[in-house]
Amino acid sequence: MRHVKHAFLFILVWAVLLNGCSSWRMVEQLPDETGPSKVLVTLTDGRSVEVKDAHAVGDTLYGYGQRSSLGASGRKEKKYWDVPKAIPLESIVKIEERSIDGWKTGLVVLGGLIVVGGIVGVAYLASYDYY
Repeated sequence: MRHVKHAFLFILVWAVLLNGCSSWRMVEQLPDETGPSKVLVTLTDGRSVEVKDAHAVGDTLYGYGQRSSLGASGRKEKKYWDVPKAIPLESIVKIEERSIDGWKTGLVVLGGLIVVGGIVGVAYLASYDYY
């Protein structure tokens, strides 16, 4: 059972770290039906809104926003992407999409290898019979 807990913790830590390997990058052209599945829209009033299935038609950006509701326990929050959004292009400052950042990913992988190598090295030295 102890090994299962350690494996779960290891997987959880890697999942969190790898999630940090992405960042928002500015989109050069307006999204269409074939564009990114989710974009971050910064509005002229300073607010940021995530929009799923975003596509521009005429002078408006259409897509779906998030709605949250409490789960059965009353504590867990479930998110649904079913709120229709229509944002006038004149109120948009910038549109960004999520993309993998090579440098961050490389640093996480390198750091992980160093940590795993250190743990293996310490375990080897601890099990070595010096007598």
